[in-house]
Amino acid sequence: MKNEKGQAMILISVMLGGLVLSATAIAGMLMYFTLQQSSDAIGSAAAFFAADAGVEQGLYCYFYELQGSNLAPCEDQPVLLGNGATATSTITYDSATGAITATGIGNAGRTERVLQTTISTQ
Repeated sequence: MKNEKGQAMILISVMLGGLVLSATAIAGMLMYFTLQQSSDAIGSAAAFFAADAGVEQGLYCYFYELQGSNLAPCEDQPVLLGNGATATSTITYDSATGAITATGIGNAGRTERVLQTTISTQ
């Protein structure tokens, strides 16, 4: 009887040790990915400014090239910037509220940033 109780104690100790080891490995892996993403600050900034360029491109197309009549030619045309980042834009017009919404998507390396602005015309 005493030997069986000792075996159960060893088994539980091994199981608890495995559980703690697994939790530590998962936490370490999550920290690694977090640090890897935060170290790409240059790519993040480039993607942010590319998204801003996408918003500007969309508004330019809406107000100057198309004058609000046809939105199709300007949508989703990627623009390659000098730093290697790319920007795309989409424009929507809500006739019920009179709101123009410009969305810019910037990509730089593995990083993507999205900016959106809404202009009320009423």
